Amino acid sequence: MKNISQDALLGIEVPVPPLPEQRKIAEILRTWDEAIDHTLALRGLVDARRADLAERLLVPSFGGGRKLAELTSPIKTRNPGGIMGRESVMGVSNRAGLIPMRDQTIAADISRYQILPPRAFAYNPMRINVGSIAMSRAEADVLVSPDYVLFQCNERELRPEYLDHVLKTRWWLHKVNAGASGSVRTRTYYDDLAAISISAPPMPEQENVSHALDGIALEINFLQRKADLLRTQKRGLMQKLLTGQVRVDVAAEMQPGGQDDE
Repeated sequence: MKNISQDALLGIEVPVPPLPEQRKIAEILRTWDEAIDHTLALRGLVDARRADLAERLLVPSFGGGRKLAELTSPIKTRNPGGIMGRESVMGVSNRAGLIPMRDQTIAADISRYQILPPRAFAYNPMRINVGSIAMSRAEADVLVSPDYVLFQCNERELRPEYLDHVLKTRWWLHKVNAGASGSVRTRTYYDDLAAISISAPPMPEQENVSHALDGIALEINFLQRKADLLRTQKRGLMQKLLTGQVRVDVAAEMQPGGQDDE
């Protein structure tokens, strides 16, 4: 409530249990806070390990590598007549990859939207500099904005999963921000991206590297999910403890006679 007055705020009644019970509730909730902090710290360590390993395995040696133009090709297939519906429209998030678009952000006419096949890539040319690029992990075609740039791998020479890991390295972000020619770009189109050279070892090695990094990514996702669940548990616990729905036993912390020890 943006316009709530100070008097109205101060007039709200809140449950106030005895001080020993307040301390016990704070102690219980602190246990959840510590568990969340520990899980997120562990996630950070694993993520740092993944980033370090990815840089060592995926970054090409000086002057080495192959241009993406040799390993990928652009996609420009539209959705004529609205064959695919609005429920198929996805957007690219720099944190979560491809996610469903909110209906109010989708244009009324989706015939110009582009069709993105499974394991192909899409990115916003104005936001790729902050990592807004993603591989489609959907099992079927999806739709993306007509403003996006789409491309796919030549899968005889480049595994999409391998490239997906390359796109998450600090090295890649630096290359995109600098541009293939070394100049800073505000928009990055396919030709700009295709000029970047990446490490492209034999397919068996790409597969091994992908599997190793996939395993670490699963561990990171597990730890994030654990932290999210702990937060949910804490919110539920707070609802019960701070409203008096559940009372805590503080008898053991009281001196004989029922008086607080302070």
